[in-house]
Amino acid sequence: MKNLLYLTLIGVIFVSCDSKPAEETAVEPEIAPSEIEYGYSSSMELRPMDNYEIVRQFYQGIEDQDMDVISSYLADSVSLYFADGSVFNSTKDSAMMLMDGYLANATEIKLIEHAGIVATATDRNEDWVLAWSTEYVTNADGYTSNDVFQENFLIEDGKIRSMRQYIQAIDDSVQFEEVEGFSYSGEFVAGDESLKQVVIDWNMGLSSDSVNYDYLKTLLADTVTVYFADGSVWDKPKVDFLAGVEEIISGYSRINVSFDVLLAARASNTGEDWVLSWTTESFQNAEVEKEEMYIHEDYLIEDGKIRMVRQYQMDIANN
Repeated sequence: MKNLLYLTLIGVIFVSCDSKPAEETAVEPEIAPSEIEYGYSSSMELRPMDNYEIVRQFYQGIEDQDMDVISSYLADSVSLYFADGSVFNSTKDSAMMLMDGYLANATEIKLIEHAGIVATATDRNEDWVLAWSTEYVTNADGYTSNDVFQENFLIEDGKIRSMRQYIQAIDDSVQFEEVEGFSYSGEFVAGDESLKQVVIDWNMGLSSDSVNYDYLKTLLADTVTVYFADGSVWDKPKVDFLAGVEEIISGYSRINVSFDVLLAARASNTGEDWVLSWTTESFQNAEVEKEEMYIHEDYLIEDGKIRMVRQYQMDIANN
């Protein structure tokens, strides 16, 4: 709950202000994508969708609660980083015991796949499947819960070696229509690398010691929609999004954003341009209390401006 409170506050950071003094000039930040010190990889390249089938069959095994299928797609040792901050790093057999306990509490599981990307971190020679899905789980009492997940699967020799999971809460009443394949897109191609600059400038601008609100305003479309990790949604003109940022930021002595990965991708079936961002973020208030978390955000860029953001969270172990 504490993390969700922080996310709600961070969410209002997207709510900035249109009333800074006229004498303040909108000076563009100078940090380029090539100058960022990435926590994981500075070079992610899209690949054909072959490896996605591994994850799709793994998901099908979860839906069918078929332990043999699930086991067949796991490597002999597995590292799992769950959205709640728990970390599992052990053998396949131990992972299957964990999975068995999870499935035992579910009478029905339904997964709807929204989007998928296959990519390689060329500077690390590691292959990944990036997956967005909603999981509906019905328990013995008939209650169905749902969450949207963004999960990153490290693939080695055709098996899942590691998984990193980010979560976005949604209202239980939200139901996504079942479709054949992806509900949004599995047809991503390499995107416009220059669009990364917009996302870098937005994040670095928010964490600057001297926030330039005039410049932040230039990075936003006239209307911005944000789906926050805690389930709250904003769909406002940019002046309303920017209205409370100064007050919110004044409650922190320090905000830090460090990039782990940035990936520009274009959904060729929709013609939409995205910048996908994985960051480690920390927030320190005036009493020197510190909150730290992993954040994944999908930025829809239209005409060089941020039009939409979808945000997911993973707690940090021992937080």
